[in-house]
Amino acid sequence: MLFPDLQNQNLTQVAYIDVLTKLPNRLFLSHYYDEKLLLVKKGNYGAIYLDLDDFKYINDSLGHRFGDLVLFEVARRLLEHSHSKDFIARLGGDEFFLITRALSTNKVQASKQLQNISYQIQHVLEKPILLNGVEHLLSCTIGLFLFNPQQESLQTVLQKSDRALYFAKQSRQTSFLLSDSQAHSKRLAILESDLHQAIKKDQFELFYQPQLNASQEMIGLEALLRWQHPQLGQLSPSEFLSLMDQHHFVLPIGKMVIEKACKQIYRWRNKSKLSSLNLTLNIHPLHFLQADFTSQLSHVLNAFDLDYQSVTLEFSALSLPKNLELIRLQMKKLRRLGLTFSLDDVSDCSISLNKLMQLPIKQIKIDSVLVKNLVKNQAVIQTLLSMSQHLGILAIAEGVETFAQQKKLAQLGCQYYQGHYLCAALSAKDLLSWLKKLTKT
Repeated sequence: MLFPDLQNQNLTQVAYIDVLTKLPNRLFLSHYYDEKLLLVKKGNYGAIYLDLDDFKYINDSLGHRFGDLVLFEVARRLLEHSHSKDFIARLGGDEFFLITRALSTNKVQASKQLQNISYQIQHVLEKPILLNGVEHLLSCTIGLFLFNPQQESLQTVLQKSDRALYFAKQSRQTSFLLSDSQAHSKRLAILESDLHQAIKKDQFELFYQPQLNASQEMIGLEALLRWQHPQLGQLSPSEFLSLMDQHHFVLPIGKMVIEKACKQIYRWRNKSKLSSLNLTLNIHPLHFLQADFTSQLSHVLNAFDLDYQSVTLEFSALSLPKNLELIRLQMKKLRRLGLTFSLDDVSDCSISLNKLMQLPIKQIKIDSVLVKNLVKNQAVIQTLLSMSQHLGILAIAEGVETFAQQKKLAQLGCQYYQGHYLCAALSAKDLLSWLKKLTKT
């Protein structure tokens, strides 16, 4: 943690230091950037713009005294776990700003280092804090920007890291790394061009994320799509799903996912831990509007001699049209064959209930946005859990990233979970290795 040479002078300290947290303030940050960073040789540094989740809720429900305690504790944790050459400031409210020590001169490596630092920060802050005798979960959203002090002004660094923070919130991610705009545009152009060949060249692969119960027993798997790009490496859906929608690849890629998944279920037949598990496949509601979708799906399942009850079709509540009649009729046909359905991204009780009453849903996924902000959303989660129990529907909380989240969800009555804390999405090979370790424990 770096302070300016004048910090011991009382008048200067008042001007430069945040009274509540004792961290440098915005003025101090400007001094540090102008007097220290602009003098360094060329190099990559990381900007981390951090915003606490649901801080307003704590202030409004418990009072500003407890809000101040949270800010002080966050500052303490950041200082305690930061590198000696990192710079940490409080910008105001619940916003903190960090400039990392010098990172790798290689931009790809520096980006990975910056993301690792953000993961460490989130891990440090995730531990509960005791307020008024009650444990409260802390979490934050982070905007990341990689910069060279010789090329970027402090104003630009603040603007771009703040923009990354905005993108993180809009895309429901815990963090977002804002790439150089030209490089980002070039990358999108490459992906758009290569997507046309990706299906033909079989560059898509399925990874599998376990779903567990409170006893850490696996109750099912979700198949998640990854693009093994020949030059850019493995890409997650967040990088190419919007392109799929724009260029009408949703249906052919969905068909490919179903075929690959069924083929994998067939391969797992002789694996005792996997032979009877249910596999969830993500599809778009547009599939239900295809007149021959039922026959297409039946053909694939019959080709691999699979039990229809071993497959669950999952689709997002956000992508459903207002008129559900055609989708309902198609789902009823498939339900009679034995398939089950899961509704993803469930976050609104009234809208969800309306859809659950119209469609033959047997499982819902409690949106990771609700899980991320448990303090604020526990009433909504409890309502969704009660609603699903009343309707006889299985409820899985997705996006469980910490032990504290799982513990709190269990207290609210949630019995089924999915998320990185329990297990990340794995290749078919790595899944078998993970299962062996799970069995031993």
